[in-house]
Amino acid sequence: KAMTIGWTVVATLLYIEIALTLLLLVPWIQPKFWIRLIESRVGRFIGQYAKRFALMTGGVLLMLFLDAARGTRKYGAVNDQMQGTGTAAADAVVHAHLFHAERNEYITGFALLLFLVNAGIFKIIHRMWDVERSAAFALRLVRASETT
Repeated sequence: KAMTIGWTVVATLLYIEIALTLLLLVPWIQPKFWIRLIESRVGRFIGQYAKRFALMTGGVLLMLFLDAARGTRKYGAVNDQMQGTGTAAADAVVHAHLFHAERNEYITGFALLLFLVNAGIFKIIHRMWDVERSAAFALRLVRASETT
């Protein structure tokens, strides 16, 4: 049984988050680059809607994770009740449903985890940029006071 469109979208979001995480962790890309990208015209346009989009995405991922966990618990209980009492076909159906519920739980769980990790990485990059600007400003003040 193939994944439905909704779960395919969540899996695609997970793959995008993995790529974004790897891109953000590349050591030779300086925070200055990310800040310039964010402060560009396109970045500012996206930034207007980014917080709303992030909250909605996080909320949807959380709801889907809770739904997948409910399905795992539900089919796990059915599987436990059927131990040795059902036919092979019924057992296969229950195991298939349990497998899909567990798969969906893992996909949404990892997507939700990476969503939170990426939010933390963005905050760290922004703080690094603030510290770099403050240090550069302080250095300019010191140099200016030395020349006078």
